[in-house]
Amino acid sequence: MENIVLARIVHGSHLFGLSTPKSDRDYVSVVLPSAARVLMSDGFFISDEGSTSDSTRKNTSTDVDDKQYSLGRFLELCTSGTLDAIELLNAPFEFHVIEPHPLFQELVAQRHRLVSRNFDKIIGFCSSQAVTYSPRKERYTAAAAARDTLIALGVCETTKTPAGDYFSRVVEACASEYVTVKTIPNANGRPMPHLDICGKMVAETVHASQALVVAGSATKRYGKRVRDVANASAQDWKSLSHALRVAYEGIEYVRTGAVTLPVPGRAHLLDVKLGRLPMEEVANEVDEAVKTLISEAKASTLQEFADARFVNEFIMSAYGRRVVADFDMLEAEFETVADLKLSSEPAMLAASNRKIS
Repeated sequence: MENIVLARIVHGSHLFGLSTPKSDRDYVSVVLPSAARVLMSDGFFISDEGSTSDSTRKNTSTDVDDKQYSLGRFLELCTSGTLDAIELLNAPFEFHVIEPHPLFQELVAQRHRLVSRNFDKIIGFCSSQAVTYSPRKERYTAAAAARDTLIALGVCETTKTPAGDYFSRVVEACASEYVTVKTIPNANGRPMPHLDICGKMVAETVHASQALVVAGSATKRYGKRVRDVANASAQDWKSLSHALRVAYEGIEYVRTGAVTLPVPGRAHLLDVKLGRLPMEEVANEVDEAVKTLISEAKASTLQEFADARFVNEFIMSAYGRRVVADFDMLEAEFETVADLKLSSEPAMLAASNRKIS
């Protein structure tokens, strides 16, 4: 028994309206797992079995990226604020390769139940891209100031004093929005102060030498960006256009709980993707878009949490009906237990009241 395809949708640059003659084809499907997979606890998965792309080389226009989300995994992604999944619920009908299954149509009609203020993934991605590609001298200056302050305070590569002992003095010396203290969960999930040096976090409990390494690395990275901003590669431009698109989609989503596809402002995003604009201008635009995204996220009036009961019951109903409908056919294929009384007698499923003497 095969997975039932609930929806198969054109994705990637073709869905966004940002394809070029060199763009490959991306498809994403949402599937209802077979009864066997559900019964064997394999009903939550992502697969790329149909893809022709290869991580060892650059994709071409003849390549196909073909991904499958099981229904359960798809709903998990939607409720966790994963934009790739949210886009599928908002894709116009003309981007569906096949007629969507009634189950998927019902999800589209009920998509408001899947919305929440869980924006961490969208903001996290955009922020990391803004930090990676920003050539602004302010970041280089801030990173260098953090490095120099730590050295002036006697920190070296062998210093084992907790980094947190230096946080306040480093922040005071740098006086920059790019060097601050933030309280975020550590590896164990416990809230802990971290020194944020241009987007890289240093926990208060690690050795101060680690903070010096982070500050030194950021200084080198941004110094190179300031010097080499004119030599951006095609991959840099593609990544910047991707970050800008996600930021603008994110702003729309936190405001409305939906995204417009193909994306608005396609001509401008294509100019970015093809490297037609000054790098610093684009990097600054990404910075500003991320700031707007964060501000809009804080002001969002969307429901705080997705409707977890609806999600759970939808999955149980769909998976349960698949098992009920297909179990007789599945059982008919059994070989090693065919002669055992596993299902022919109702007593096999009843609780035992017998006492062992």
